[in-house]
Amino acid sequence: MVAPTIPEGYIPLCRGVLKRATRSASTTSESFDYPIGDQVLADQVAFAAQLTRDVGEPISNPIDISITSGSIDTPMTHNSHGTDEGYKKVEYEKEAVAQELEGHVYFDENFGKTAFVGKVASNEKIEEFLLSCDLYDSAACRWRDVPENPSRESELYDPFAAILTDIVDHFYPSSEGDHSEPTSRVVIDTHNVNLKHHLGSMDGGRVGKTSPDATIQGAGRNFPPLSARDPRLLYRAAYLRCATPLEIKLDTKTDYMSNLVQVGVYARQCFMVQGNRFFVYSMIITEKHAQLYVFDRSGVYHSRNFDIHKQAVDFVRFILGVSSTDDTVIGFDKNIYWQGKRRVLEIVDQEGVVKKYNLQDKKLFYRRAIRGRGTCCWLTEGEGGKVLVVKDAWRSRDRLPEWKFLEAAKGLAGVGQMVAYFEGNHVSDHRGLDRDSIPDDSKFLFRDRTFCRMVLEGYGKPIYDFDTADEVLFAFRDAIAGHQNLWNANILHRDVSVNNILIGLPGSVEGWRGVIIDMDMAIWLTRTTSLAEADFRTGTRAFQSVVVLTSTMNAPKSRLCHDHLDDLESFFYVLCWICVGFSGPREKVSPWPKALGKWESTDPETGAENKQTMYFQRLNLVCTPFFGNIFQDLLKDLHGFFSTHVKRKMDSIRREYDLPEAVQTPPSLPDLIPESSQHYETVLGFIDNAIRKRAALLQESVAAEPAQATATATTSTSPPSTPPRNTSSLPPRTPLNERLPNIPGSHTIRKRNSDIAALEEDSPSKSKRQRQLHKQRPHAPLRPSSLSLEDDCE
Repeated sequence: MVAPTIPEGYIPLCRGVLKRATRSASTTSESFDYPIGDQVLADQVAFAAQLTRDVGEPISNPIDISITSGSIDTPMTHNSHGTDEGYKKVEYEKEAVAQELEGHVYFDENFGKTAFVGKVASNEKIEEFLLSCDLYDSAACRWRDVPENPSRESELYDPFAAILTDIVDHFYPSSEGDHSEPTSRVVIDTHNVNLKHHLGSMDGGRVGKTSPDATIQGAGRNFPPLSARDPRLLYRAAYLRCATPLEIKLDTKTDYMSNLVQVGVYARQCFMVQGNRFFVYSMIITEKHAQLYVFDRSGVYHSRNFDIHKQAVDFVRFILGVSSTDDTVIGFDKNIYWQGKRRVLEIVDQEGVVKKYNLQDKKLFYRRAIRGRGTCCWLTEGEGGKVLVVKDAWRSRDRLPEWKFLEAAKGLAGVGQMVAYFEGNHVSDHRGLDRDSIPDDSKFLFRDRTFCRMVLEGYGKPIYDFDTADEVLFAFRDAIAGHQNLWNANILHRDVSVNNILIGLPGSVEGWRGVIIDMDMAIWLTRTTSLAEADFRTGTRAFQSVVVLTSTMNAPKSRLCHDHLDDLESFFYVLCWICVGFSGPREKVSPWPKALGKWESTDPETGAENKQTMYFQRLNLVCTPFFGNIFQDLLKDLHGFFSTHVKRKMDSIRREYDLPEAVQTPPSLPDLIPESSQHYETVLGFIDNAIRKRAALLQESVAAEPAQATATATTSTSPPSTPPRNTSSLPPRTPLNERLPNIPGSHTIRKRNSDIAALEEDSPSKSKRQRQLHKQRPHAPLRPSSLSLEDDCE
């Protein structure tokens, strides 16, 4: 066979598997017809070419599969989370899933032999079923109605629908059990049914349609309750009730990679809409063979192809497994279930006491991806109605758990607090894998993960979901102070973003008006391994510092540590994101600013170039009128501060790169502690200055109100001697009803933020006449009443 040509920029998905499959080919039973050697590579290359035709360019930025201590579980690899708006087409989602799974597909020849053994009917029971089943010819060892040489895939739908239904109905008849409704499974032919498919956020994102050839639908405590008025609801296919999606193909038309990605897209949808799924099974079935897949937070694990006729016992066992009425067998979290119309979380605390929490059905946050942390956050209430957040996530098994940092952060102001934590199983547990038994040439294909559930104290909304400009300012200030508290406690956060800064609860005291959360990526300052280095795969792309972004272009020898200044720089980008990208509460600027769009680029070099250029010129980002000049001045102050440090760091990288490796001495994190206090003091000083400006502005506004009231009273008794001017061309003065919290004497301001900006002494919106009047009467209101304004304009 001619060796296939690999497209430039493409790394085969299972290169490590090739060696293993080739090595074991001589000992493989002929009944296991698994593609090996060059054929697998050819299939993958053909798939890459197909992506090129569908999307217009080959897979870019392939994952580095080399094993180093610094590359473990760095989250900035390809993933299919996408934007809230979502993918434009399902085809684009397929490309994202393909890139996400690249380098994370693991084949195990023993998987098919052990899957579901002891969890479903025994081989003896299955053999008894086959002997009595009218659809199977035990003498000929084949399924009777499955055509031997079909010309069209559609010829297979009815025969397999009948076989699957017969298996499920025989072994899983509906029964009342211990619950209010029967636990049951039904097989539905969905090849021509358009299932609702979320391409983005389930709250306003794009929606498409997909059609698995067959789905096993479920009912029971882990599925939404069935309606007594509509008993046929179970037979209406939907991903919310999908236990397992299945795909049927012609044996001559199977394509290893495209088939895997196709069922991966279905599995991703199950993870998204169900929210309480640890893993999802799927199968590819042809007229001759079948293959079992399991999608989980480490990627994909699959069996060999096997003969469904000669190995009918294995085939039935697989069908029983993927349709098991034990929800834990098919990957559901048994501790989150439906009770009536509510989702309930059941937790057994350290003292063995069972606690139940009612979860809000709308998830606070969830990752729309297969592989990775799979973070999902739920809102609930504790004793006395206290708001709590339940956070589920899968960390790399070799990474320090987040709860250790949260324990060390107990009592620190401005830092999210933990109530309890619960460690769960590893991915290797449900796969039945012994990590030590994985061949060396395949270890890179499997990175084990550990499930952890934490109960956290609840706070307000994310900072981007503000109601007033002052909420942003105070939350920003106290979150940075909280970050300093972490740094002083020997912890570096490393993932500052708009999602990880929360507005404090109403009435919060200073220090708690903003909170920094999510320490998945945190490290101890004493860390000496390469995980302390700046790494473009760590953090949230739009808010990464210049040094972190440029790490993709720098050799390891020239990389600096990811330090407190990198995180402070991320805070700066958060403020830019909000002040430039939002025209008001929950009102994004449209079209979205190009500069901010470049920050989100999947290519770190694009973001690095855009941000680095910003520091070699005047700040060209302009706050929207809602935030006004006080925020603009704050951005300028921060821009000047970070310009100095970014230039210094980039010069340091260039010097380190030119030096011989033996004399390179980049500073460690502990080396930076002495000077860090001054950095925090400077940044917090800029913010405190903005707060003082807002307070002074409030006092001036308060002083102006009596004068306005007096002027209004005078005009009501003494009409003007000249007719009033037509002021219809003047902008309306809409009340803001904005309150400055935690400032003595504060009260409601009845002005828009754009009006507030015009009150400032150095506001460019003031006329020359206004500035002259202010010099003559420095204590007079800077913004006169509407009547005075008309007089000034005469």
